[in-house]
Amino acid sequence: MIATVPVLLWLFFFLSRDKAKPEPISWIAATLFLGAFAAFLTISVEFIFTNKLNISLPIIAEALNHRDLTGFIIVSIIEELMKFLVIYFLFNINKCFDEAIDAMIYMITAAIGFSMVENALAVFGQLKVSLSLAMPFQIIIARFLGANLLHIICCGLVGFFWAKALVSKKH
Repeated sequence: MIATVPVLLWLFFFLSRDKAKPEPISWIAATLFLGAFAAFLTISVEFIFTNKLNISLPIIAEALNHRDLTGFIIVSIIEELMKFLVIYFLFNINKCFDEAIDAMIYMITAAIGFSMVENALAVFGQLKVSLSLAMPFQIIIARFLGANLLHIICCGLVGFFWAKALVSKKH
């Protein structure tokens, strides 16, 4: 529960920006679920890549601590690509994808689903170390303003350029 509240605040904030033709809740829920699915898929792909390339970094924070720029770049590309691919395939069947802003809304929603999984893993990882509730709250607050926002910004940019490509095809 604690891991979902901050990212759901971001979700409500961004959904409130799509006032002209709001997206159906069912597609938003599906996108949120696919973003979470992308997180689990990403963990698997990152594990394969990091083992093959002998890079030790299951998470970005570890890459930054070890200053492993190659690993950081690989993880970043894998994460953004996985989020984009699950959403791209969803929208081959979505008739509600009718405005340019929809690309950004759905990509940001996927980032929020992805962030929920990362938040839950961070909180559970901390609870394994200590049963104190203070540290998980600190982790969630830091992730709300750090990693969660970074996922949202990156996916928003991917969505922006995807929307731009869609609009340029129509003209």
